[in-house]
Amino acid sequence: MLTNNPAASIRINKEYVDLMKKENSGSKRKPEFNYFRKKVDEAKWLIEALNQREHSMMEIMKVIGCLQRDFFLTGEKKNLKPMILEDVAKITGYDISTVSRITCNKYAQTHHGNILLKDVFSNAVFSNGW
Repeated sequence: MLTNNPAASIRINKEYVDLMKKENSGSKRKPEFNYFRKKVDEAKWLIEALNQREHSMMEIMKVIGCLQRDFFLTGEKKNLKPMILEDVAKITGYDISTVSRITCNKYAQTHHGNILLKDVFSNAVFSNGW
């Protein structure tokens, strides 16, 4: 489960959706309606983008969890397997830059404490002196 998922709490007011359904093209308020419709469409786009972000994060975390299963089960750094961003990108089908962006400054909460995701990648392991 992702914590702090904003998409879970964002909704478009039902009254606004109902108002959208009552469009009257001959109305004197057409400019106001068009502005309003644009804002509702933007809100729908934002909600969809947040849901897509959550989906991408979950897909990438599932792969990292599988590849580093022993590490996450034990919390022992010696159980980290060599893994680079490209390994996760190949399995998920996401671009390496997407995997990098999604794992950058993100933590996984485990039974052994919070783990900075970048630390489970080989490049981070060697540069952090593990």
